Amino acid sequence: MFTGHVQHTIDEKGRLSIPAKFREVLSNTPGQSVVITTAGHPCLVAYPRHEWDLIRQRARDLALAEDAHNHIDEDFLRRFYAEASECTLDRQGRILIPPTLREQAQLNGEAIVVGIDYKFEIWSPSAWREQHQAARGATDVIRKTRLRLGM
Repeated sequence: MFTGHVQHTIDEKGRLSIPAKFREVLSNTPGQSVVITTAGHPCLVAYPRHEWDLIRQRARDLALAEDAHNHIDEDFLRRFYAEASECTLDRQGRILIPPTLREQAQLNGEAIVVGIDYKFEIWSPSAWREQHQAARGATDVIRKTRLRLGM
């Protein structure tokens, strides 16, 4: 499980060091790879390969479904696969983030890596601060969600 957040540097080649506690989780993943893609937020989302395979299978199942309510739009699938990139950890525990993904998430030298259970997100520090401030303003929604979770 991925939890917490850490600020790391992205080097001039586009390599990001994955936090040690996240590498520990990934050590149980064959090939120690993640699939990185875009998200609805100005960040990237990284899924361990086995989690990505589960998502991919669900997308395939929905795409093949006859039910119009469950059918996935071809435009979504095109973007879903076109924006995804498999990244394998090197010996130093880094991944190479492709330039197009770095550009989309506005990653320039620094990144905030945020654990979210079965995946982690990669944010630019400025976008993370904006997101964090926006979440603070949504206290009513957060409170209701916590109550639903029994927290």
